[in-house]
Amino acid sequence: VTFTYEFDANSMKKLKLVHQMDILGSYKTARAIQANLNIVTYAYINTWAFTRSLDRCSSFQDLSNDEYEAAATKYAIDNVEIYADVLMKELFRNNDEGIDDNACTHFVRINSMTTGTSTSKKDKHINSGGILKFFAQVTSFDLTQADHVEVQCIQTPCDSLTIEPTVSTAAMFFPTGSVETYASAEKLVLAGRGYRYTTDGSSAYPYTYLLGFGLDGDVAAAVPTAIGEVEGTVLNSYSMDWWDDHLRVATTKSARGSWVSVTKQNSKGEDFISSTFEIESKSSSQVTILEFDGSQMVQTGLVDNLGIDEQIYATRFIRDKVFIVTFRQVDPLYAIDLSDHNNPVIMGELKITGFSNYMKLVQGNYLLTVGQEADESTGRQTGLKIALFDISDMTNPIEAQEPYVEGKGSSSVSQYDFHAFRYLEESKRLIIPVSNRWSWWSEEKDEEEFDGFKVYNVDATKKIEPSAYVTHANDSNFGGCYSDARLPSRSMVFNGELITFKGHSVLKSTDLTNPVDVWAINLDEGRERTDKFCFGWWR
Repeated sequence: VTFTYEFDANSMKKLKLVHQMDILGSYKTARAIQANLNIVTYAYINTWAFTRSLDRCSSFQDLSNDEYEAAATKYAIDNVEIYADVLMKELFRNNDEGIDDNACTHFVRINSMTTGTSTSKKDKHINSGGILKFFAQVTSFDLTQADHVEVQCIQTPCDSLTIEPTVSTAAMFFPTGSVETYASAEKLVLAGRGYRYTTDGSSAYPYTYLLGFGLDGDVAAAVPTAIGEVEGTVLNSYSMDWWDDHLRVATTKSARGSWVSVTKQNSKGEDFISSTFEIESKSSSQVTILEFDGSQMVQTGLVDNLGIDEQIYATRFIRDKVFIVTFRQVDPLYAIDLSDHNNPVIMGELKITGFSNYMKLVQGNYLLTVGQEADESTGRQTGLKIALFDISDMTNPIEAQEPYVEGKGSSSVSQYDFHAFRYLEESKRLIIPVSNRWSWWSEEKDEEEFDGFKVYNVDATKKIEPSAYVTHANDSNFGGCYSDARLPSRSMVFNGELITFKGHSVLKSTDLTNPVDVWAINLDEGRERTDKFCFGWWR
């Protein structure tokens, strides 16, 4: 169950609770579109409660194949309605009363995710769990509806919550719990990582299953509108984009091949049969363009064969363009024109060492990226890399300045947690968390171990270089006593002053040029090694 609490923060003295509710499933993500909040949750469906009675080894041991098939079919027909009734009551949090006739208005039909070939393995998805494996739900409500509610208590339950905002729920059964969420002002899309079997059922390859919801800014509701699928796997939410009434999806297709039997000889010269995997096609990436045609997503365009034998590390859609980084040993940056929905075109490509994990458009026509430098011959990562690319000419993307590379073993949470990335357009400063952990990488020591934030000057006309740093931890306090809970890495700037959150501490510093600590809060201050939970800083 996910518990939600809405607070009024208009008063600087005290937060006021204005609304609370609990939602079925585990929290995945949330998106605020204008005044409407859309919360995505997932719940695992226990199909074993039904299928365990169909297990041949436990219930039908002494029957022939035909007898077992007949008996199992009869059991399923006799009991499926009972299981479905219990399941629906649990999903709608209503165990005592019947299900309302309108409860399934925004509930996607199960058979929307099938091919219609019930005897084919094509309808089996990730981990062979089928489509009835996870329950995805989007709960929407207007954040302004509870503004006038008076609340006297803060505990749960709170009886004085007399006026509830209108809540809308949309849901469907999904074949996988590995899901990314994309949202724009018009659409919300769930992209599930799964598998699709070949026609003969001999092999399964990664596919991404898509469910699109329509969003109306005037109404707090996510309405299921279309489903689709594309070959390959999305990397993250930045792998999708809605523009000009089309959905664009970037995916990586895995290598394909098959096991074949070959004759070999052992040390005695005797023949024996061995199996080896022969690759028929290497991994590659693609961008698929889809339009919503009724309840289906239909492909209108495709650009493929990006990064042969590589995989996508970063994607950035910018209106009618997309920039994609693939990597194995070197980093090709692809510039692709998507203005023609039927005929996307690769305009330019730049090969450099290392790779980018996150890309942000800055200063009009530049991509600011964070990632890793890497050895060109081995692909081994060698340190945090900050780069700036000039993309004004799509046919010739170039490095605007020489990239800045931190020491060996350095990394940044902003490579994967993009909320940790902050760029100030006016002052042209980049603020990101940085960790130097050389002892985990190599015996060579480039710098002292460090965990904190660094500020970099990033200007297209000047060299990229660090200008300031804020230390949350170093050799002096790595070995302290801390809890196993950690703050996410975040930075905020107010009136030129910097506040940073990382690990077990919060720091306020004077400015971005020569920051001096104003105050510091150690959230684990006073914790002793005799306490039940005592861990080092990196735990």
